[in-house]
Amino acid sequence: MRGLLIFSLLAVLIACSDDVYYEQSFDLAEGQWSYDDQATFAFEIEDVEDYFDLVLDLKHSADYVFENVYVQMHTTFPSGETVTDEVSLQLADALDQWEGQCNQSTCEVSILLQNRVRFKEVGEYELAIEQYNRQNPLPGIESLTLKIIALP
Repeated sequence: MRGLLIFSLLAVLIACSDDVYYEQSFDLAEGQWSYDDQATFAFEIEDVEDYFDLVLDLKHSADYVFENVYVQMHTTFPSGETVTDEVSLQLADALDQWEGQCNQSTCEVSILLQNRVRFKEVGEYELAIEQYNRQNPLPGIESLTLKIIALP
């Protein structure tokens, strides 16, 4: 119940947020995410004083068999430095109920990756996301959308 409350609050906050600064989708062919399919998002940051929320919208089939997706996130900064993080993207709550909005065939969940972040460098950034599960290809993941939301 607590997870649902937090998710609902997050959804309201995202819906009430100011401007979508960047939005890009990456569709996975036939709902199969293989190790070779790296979702890559490139975006430009013009002002290091601005704050942003980074949100990942993930669309999966309603019969996806896991409660999460393990990913590696590779962030490349304008300086050329790359940082890699391993992250578990939670798709279901502790009671195995899907997070987000679902219909009979698909579910869409918004995952807050970073809250009120400030970028340290002006220039072009790249975020590459690759699936890091034991199963390859991973069936049931249909698309990823990265949203960068400008905050007041």
